[in-house]
Amino acid sequence: MKDTIIKKTRKDYTVALKNYLALVKGNPAIEAIYQIGGINNPGISDIDLIIVIKENAGKKDVEKLSIKCLKRKDQYVFLHEPVIINNNILEKINNFLPLYKCKYIYGKRKEIPKQNKKQKLFHLIDMILLYYPRNILSIYVNKNINTRDALCLLFLLGYNLAVCSEITKKNSKKYLDFKKKTILLRKKWFSLEKLKYIKLDNLIEQGHNLCYDMIEDMAGYLGNEQCKDSVFFSQEHSIIFQKNWQKEKAKKQAILYYKKTKITASFLPCVYRRFLNRQICGNIDKNYKKKKECIEMQIKLYERYGSICKTIGCTIPLSVRVKKTRDMIKIQAKKALHILYKNGLL
Repeated sequence: MKDTIIKKTRKDYTVALKNYLALVKGNPAIEAIYQIGGINNPGISDIDLIIVIKENAGKKDVEKLSIKCLKRKDQYVFLHEPVIINNNILEKINNFLPLYKCKYIYGKRKEIPKQNKKQKLFHLIDMILLYYPRNILSIYVNKNINTRDALCLLFLLGYNLAVCSEITKKNSKKYLDFKKKTILLRKKWFSLEKLKYIKLDNLIEQGHNLCYDMIEDMAGYLGNEQCKDSVFFSQEHSIIFQKNWQKEKAKKQAILYYKKTKITASFLPCVYRRFLNRQICGNIDKNYKKKKECIEMQIKLYERYGSICKTIGCTIPLSVRVKKTRDMIKIQAKKALHILYKNGLL
């Protein structure tokens, strides 16, 4: 286990944000800056920013919004690049991101729409397609895990488990208990000494199991769907959709597939595939239309401004929709299918 967590104070976060704003204020690309969430656990928490850019923003001006312009000690509290969007995406942001505790920082203030239950449902489905159980599996099977990354992933999982319980009305006690344990471990991290690593290992194992409970609960809520076994493969994401999905069997399959390939893949029920198709092929109904519009606008930003516009963690990665990577994805999918059939995983 690699403990990368550095003890910080709230003042360190305030100073780092102040230093960042000093560097970007006056940048002609900026329309507005917002901060998402709070700093509940200095040293573990990160500063999440959304930057709204103008329609005619220049590429060089947008590139200057990167946190790479900061000193390393300030970069630490940001953890990742800001989310870059434009006004058109901001108007539909509730179809795209759950902006809890959204705080205005700089520029032209605009009202941020809140998510309704249906938008939360679609977002959770996207999170399952993106992260679960693949991301938790990656820290479950990796003995040299980054402790800060693990705590951040578990915190996000706790939030999504609570949303799942809100939607399906299932496993509320089990999910909320996990969320509370994760919050408590983050809060007491600097005072627990070696015991914290044992607690983290236990939470990772528990989180890995709960991922499959969430997948099962949501699949039951969405209803059954008949399909053939199939594979979705991209540079960042591997998903195997199964007709006869079983929770315990899927756990074993994912671990065995990792041992054979060193690739962390999500084995999911077929019902999730139709939501992936809506994003990639555009086979959507009216409830998914606004989300698809946001995805298309995000892709345009990525193609125009490059990798700084890629950080948004709530939709299938942009590489899937970039033409030059599609042939590579098809080749990877064929290789994956061969491995799966050879080892009896399909």
